This record gives sequence, C-alpha cells and structure tokens, in this order.
Amino acid sequence: MALARTVLQRRLASSLNAIYSSLKKREKCFADLLEELGDLSPSEQHQRLMNLL
Repeated sequence: MALARTVLQRRLASSLNAIYSSLKKREKCFADLLEELGDLSPSEQHQRLMNLL
C-alpha cells in the first residue's frame, strides 16, 4: 500500500509541475503578444489579433 501511495504522490507532483510549466509558458506568450501589440496602431492590432484566430 505504501508503494502505491508513493507512486501516486510522485505522479501527482509530476502532473502539477507539468501544469505549472505549461501555464508559465502561456503567460510568457501572452506577455510577448501584449508587448508586440503595444507597438502597433489600432488597425494593425486588430489585424494581428485576427491572424491569431
């Protein structure tokens, strides 16, 4: 029973790390996009956002 609990705890920790890493990567992508959009005119911003879809 202890072995199963240890395996499950490790798997959970690994999953949480994967989720955290994924969210940090998305945060960076959004921050980069916001920075890029800040340098564009409103019409260019609109076009850039439409290209994301």
